[in-house]
Amino acid sequence: MAKTVVVFHSGYGHTQRVAQFVAQGANAQLVTIDTDGNIVGIVPKTDKRFQRDRNVPVSKVMTPMPLVTAPMGIAPDDALAILAQKKKSITYLYFPELDSIAHAYGVESTEWRNKLEELDASLKALASNLPKDAGLLVTADHGIVDVPRANHILLDELELPGLVAVTGDPRNTFLYFEEGLDVSEARAYLEAELAGQVLVATVDELKANGWLSNEISNSNYLPNLFLLAVGNFACYHRKFCKPQSLRMIGQHGSISQAELSVPLLRFGTYQN
Repeated sequence: MAKTVVVFHSGYGHTQRVAQFVAQGANAQLVTIDTDGNIVGIVPKTDKRFQRDRNVPVSKVMTPMPLVTAPMGIAPDDALAILAQKKKSITYLYFPELDSIAHAYGVESTEWRNKLEELDASLKALASNLPKDAGLLVTADHGIVDVPRANHILLDELELPGLVAVTGDPRNTFLYFEEGLDVSEARAYLEAELAGQVLVATVDELKANGWLSNEISNSNYLPNLFLLAVGNFACYHRKFCKPQSLRMIGQHGSISQAELSVPLLRFGTYQN
């Protein structure tokens, strides 16, 4: 049976914690890569970086391993060349074009569908030429929905007294209000104004429905209200968002099936 591996890179420590939890849930091995996409080593399940002593160098808790990682945009032919070396390795391929084209043009666009067909043909050729002892897994990190400009919800045009910051994503927006402020009025106002466009939720409600853990070490940083977009809507506050983000068509981050569902295709030894 093939071993499950979670490959990650972390600059500031956020991703490494997510990767650890994913690996624990999947009973997987953690493999870390550097900023150039090179695999640095295997992280043991007991990793000092996830404990209180954060001053331990990464190199001290890793087991170096001669693995192979593919840079972004590598062609399937190059992956086959790596496999032909007859060495045991993990080759990690990431195709960023589908995501970037979806953001720019949308998943209903000719540009996105052309790239999808191109990638599909490349992966089919790769899967058809795998060595007998090699396996291929194809997946994605999220789905996506198209949001037309007419469906932008401009929060700066709403009356939200005490609002001090807006973060998160347009499809999953975090609202921070003045400390100690009762946000029940703001919540009722948003529910009335944005009915059918967003779900308004508090931290406690998300915890009760299993969307947030009851044990969050940095809970003081959680927002007062969450706006989860439904349908084809997205929230922006032009004081806080980057102007270029208003040009995005394809978006993700909310809880629709289109955004949460991802494929998992198995080829070669993973089919057994």
